[in-house]
Amino acid sequence: MVCTLCDSKTKITNSRFMRSKGYTWRRHTCPRCFAVFTTHESVDTGLHYRIKRRDGSLEPLYRDAVFVMVHDSLSHRKTRLTDATALTDTIFARVLAQKHLVLDYAVFHELAGSVLRRFDRTAYIKYTSSL
Repeated sequence: MVCTLCDSKTKITNSRFMRSKGYTWRRHTCPRCFAVFTTHESVDTGLHYRIKRRDGSLEPLYRDAVFVMVHDSLSHRKTRLTDATALTDTIFARVLAQKHLVLDYAVFHELAGSVLRRFDRTAYIKYTSSL
């Protein structure tokens, strides 16, 4: 990776896999300007993971689309942005734990629904009514 300030090559000084969030956290240090910054690296699910629709077609599983769906179901909460971010992280950690590149539509929505149901019943009802 290149430094965000001076464009020279950086060195990774610390790296941890955040299992609960489904991404790798890395601390980078620039040997030239001594800048320190952190990155969060995650799998681009849209390239690898697919949802098998009811008609049998395959659709990419985009994190942003799931985030919007979760965010919309949390419209009654004041903290919906941070809540939707955390819930989307939880949903994708469970998707990655499935170890399948193709998920059935019903399985994915049951998985997402169970996360929402445990967090907020009203959000779960809004989520299931939008399907």
